Amino acid sequence: LDDCGRYVGMVGLGDLLSAVCGTLRPPHIGGMATPFGVYLTTGSVRAGVGDLALFSSGVFMGLALVLGAYLAEWLLRGVADTLPWLYSSLGVTLIAVLIFAILFRMSWVAGFHAAEHQVVHTIEQGEELIPANVRAKPRVHPRCGTNLAVALTLLFATWELGQQLSDVLPGIPMMLGLILVYVGYRPLGAIAQLCITTRPPTPGQIENGIRAGQELLRRYQGMVGIEASPLRRVWNTGLLQVSTGLSLTLMLVNLIGPG
Repeated sequence: LDDCGRYVGMVGLGDLLSAVCGTLRPPHIGGMATPFGVYLTTGSVRAGVGDLALFSSGVFMGLALVLGAYLAEWLLRGVADTLPWLYSSLGVTLIAVLIFAILFRMSWVAGFHAAEHQVVHTIEQGEELIPANVRAKPRVHPRCGTNLAVALTLLFATWELGQQLSDVLPGIPMMLGLILVYVGYRPLGAIAQLCITTRPPTPGQIENGIRAGQELLRRYQGMVGIEASPLRRVWNTGLLQVSTGLSLTLMLVNLIGPG
């Protein structure tokens, strides 16, 4: 019960034994893959690589996006006269996303991303963090940010398609797109994780993920029942560091070569 006598939850024998043995595990874990390794957090505690690595992850994604955009523009410029419908904001964006996906899948970051998911699965399922257990876990995780990226891409594509077909089918493409996003973003996100944003990790990447997981569990034991401030929890997500690296990279590229 809390201080006011309200029911909070139940402590079982397994919880007590886990506390005594120092093997308590957080129910949910967030994480990110960076060019330098795996980052994990419970919101209150964090482990793995640090803030500079998270920043570099934003830089990496920014450079991949810029390269994808420039290559898409260069490739489609040659068909602007013969295929004007393809040389459009929708066509260029979709080709740029495709190139970005290929670059990400080929990179070593995709291996760290897979190791991060597999370690999180292992911890959340209460299994021992050893290479055999981690390697057996799926590379797809339902809370991965890839799902959100897929949803946003579908929304953009639907909006652009609706704009182009507004005279012929007013409102229908947008309506169908919203239904597609609502129904299909998770299945499509899982496919994107499997085929694009993760790849089978190397033994070294699995070991890197295991070290981050073990470090997180050690720190979590001493923080059970202690809640971090809202600002700390936001910082621990790593989103601010990644978005800063991404934004600065895009701004710098725009200053160096506008247009």
